[in-house]
Amino acid sequence: MYPKLPLKFIGITDMYGMRKHPITGVTTFHYGTDFGWNKYQGEPLYAAYDAKVVDEGYDSSLGNYIVLKYNIDKKTIINRYLHLKNKAAFKKGSKVNQGEIIGYMGETGSATAVHLHFEYWICPNIYSYKGSDYAKYAVDPLKHCYLFEDQEAGSSSLKYLKKVVGSPVKKDESRNQLEVTARYLNCRDKGSLEGKKLGYIKLGYYNILNTKTSDGYIWYEIGKDRWIAYLKDAVTRHLVTNDSTLKPAENKTTNKEKESAEKEADSKTVNNSNNNSYEGENNKKDVLSSLNSFEAPNDDYYYIYLKKGEVIYYPKQE
Repeated sequence: MYPKLPLKFIGITDMYGMRKHPITGVTTFHYGTDFGWNKYQGEPLYAAYDAKVVDEGYDSSLGNYIVLKYNIDKKTIINRYLHLKNKAAFKKGSKVNQGEIIGYMGETGSATAVHLHFEYWICPNIYSYKGSDYAKYAVDPLKHCYLFEDQEAGSSSLKYLKKVVGSPVKKDESRNQLEVTARYLNCRDKGSLEGKKLGYIKLGYYNILNTKTSDGYIWYEIGKDRWIAYLKDAVTRHLVTNDSTLKPAENKTTNKEKESAEKEADSKTVNNSNNNSYEGENNKKDVLSSLNSFEAPNDDYYYIYLKKGEVIYYPKQE
């Protein structure tokens, strides 16, 4: 799972780093990113990740605030949301899910306009939250949180943002699927390295719609104009049918498949690897014993598109 930026619309009004303070006029370090309002004042704020509330309340400088804690890569992550319009929607000790509303944008505390001050801290694995630790652990939120497909961003903000794409599906043992298991795998609009990067692909299962080889990789289409390259440490293949770019899946021949194969052998002449012609009833068994077969259970892509009940034959591998 990727941390998600905390608003539906992302409009950056102040970056992480050195800046001239809008109230004091003194150049100081800004330990978070400020997001401005879009269509109305008081937009909902969302949890960036599945987390636990470790602090919430009011401070004369921070205004109404809420602090979330979770773990990524054996590090404790702290998110602070400051200047909320009202008290946070959750109390200390509560659990929240990614995308759940935790409060609303405001201008409480030391603020000159309606906005969200958002912080991202990377702390040791076993860490107890202290509000005074911001200078020790705060990092740039835009380097660690991502724009998802259900979010928008202002044109001037897009260049600072990283994207996450993809719509995972449920595991389905009757279909050829990929399981993306590692983060930071690029999704492209074409099955080649020349394809445009659309963003990192979400973790989870995806149906295989098409496959090709290019640039030394096997590429899989997992959505319209969405391709990912096969990387052993990032993708697991769950295959129920043969794919010519892979080692063939083991197939068991059913009685129905055998009957279809026998009818096919009656009506056609089949050539073996030595180009010898095999005809007649006496040779059908020899031909069938050298082939695997697969019958499509549904209309779908099985490396090639098959209708339900259609049968394909392919040589057995040595």
